[in-house]
Amino acid sequence: MAQRTVFPALPNIAEGQYLGIIQAMFAELSRHGGAVPFKEFRDWAKERNLYNKDEFTDLMALLGCTDKPDVLLGDFGKRFLTCETPEAQQKTLYRWLWAWNPLLVKAVFEQLDVEAGGRLHSTHELYRYITSYAYAGQYTTLVNFQNWIKWIAATGHIRYIGIRWGLGELGKKELQALRQFDVDEFLEDEADA
Repeated sequence: MAQRTVFPALPNIAEGQYLGIIQAMFAELSRHGGAVPFKEFRDWAKERNLYNKDEFTDLMALLGCTDKPDVLLGDFGKRFLTCETPEAQQKTLYRWLWAWNPLLVKAVFEQLDVEAGGRLHSTHELYRYITSYAYAGQYTTLVNFQNWIKWIAATGHIRYIGIRWGLGELGKKELQALRQFDVDEFLEDEADA
């Protein structure tokens, strides 16, 4: 279980549109039986201004897809396509991001938990925290963290409150499970793996 620290953004897309865009990407792959030759899918993405040559492989990996020689729809994409409501999509994406890096989710949500001494934070304030000695997870760059914030905001678990980030209703519902998550146990399991 490795902590993912690379989070490419969907190029030219606001986080409020992420669910619709990844739905379209997965639907395009599904329409072709779950596999599309790389060049064909790249051209489809370029037509929609979704292609960034430097980050495309990382984006496909984040979404659970392989990209060469064919772009293959992964399990996450198949699960996402079965979601019948935007809230189901948000929860599915949240669980996927959680699985990639639970320490990052736990740290950020705890910083935003105003009922337990947290407060609203800007992206840069949150980044300062996760690059401090208090954060047990692996280092990620500011750009990757900013991109991660967009992904987690797309899940509806965090949202802007004024000019700072706070927990959304879905995020507040996750706090109990996050409190039960044992960071030391996770790190031990990661070291054993």
